[in-house]
Amino acid sequence: MSRWGLRWIFCWVGVLVTACTQIISPTPASKTEPATPITMFPSSITPQDHSSTPNAHFVTSEPYTSVRATDPSCYEQPNGTLICLGWVWNYTANPIEQVVVDVQLIARQGFVLNKAQVSPDIPVILPQQRIPYRAIFTSVPELSWQAIADVQWQDSSLTGRNTALVLLTPQNIEAQWRGRDYIIKGNFVNSFETSIHLNLIIGTIETQQQLHGLRIKNLELELLPNESYEFELLIAPLDGQQGNIYVSAYGFMIY
Repeated sequence: MSRWGLRWIFCWVGVLVTACTQIISPTPASKTEPATPITMFPSSITPQDHSSTPNAHFVTSEPYTSVRATDPSCYEQPNGTLICLGWVWNYTANPIEQVVVDVQLIARQGFVLNKAQVSPDIPVILPQQRIPYRAIFTSVPELSWQAIADVQWQDSSLTGRNTALVLLTPQNIEAQWRGRDYIIKGNFVNSFETSIHLNLIIGTIETQQQLHGLRIKNLELELLPNESYEFELLIAPLDGQQGNIYVSAYGFMIY
């Protein structure tokens, strides 16, 4: 049996789908529309300053030297639930783990209407990287409200965990807007000399760093050196609007 190392791998593949100003009609079954062109993004995404935005709520007065959670964008669903999506940024020099995000729905008068405590699906955030988080509420408050977020974390250097960032370059990437969702296809290749255990593929949709789509696909897959894995991911924007798509894969190194 393979022994799992304590070395984390966070495989970040930034994939940008050019947003259209007009909603594309669903593709008829008898006709195939060309896939939306994709441009590769570097693994490290340049953060933007949101300190002047009213809804930006940081855990530090120096947002680029610590960890911050962006206030979420929230979307009411047909079943009456409320889904809130946001980002956690790690601006420290070390990986962080044990990340917990506190999301609160605050009334205009200042009191808390509802709250949730959630942990991102990825347990480690590397320096200068971000991961999405999601909070789900069973109902939408009747009063006027806004959502804010705080974050708690643990510095991985204090736990002795060894972390490493690995970029797996996707190949043969295609994305198609189908009127209400995207279908994304491509493959990852393990270019390392050791096997990799992939656990998650995460897809997000955002516009100007406002997150409005999140899809997580769980995997239990071992990739041998030079082995390729073909993936297909469906992701729908919660507001029905197209945006920039990012796809990432996450797993462990086996040694």
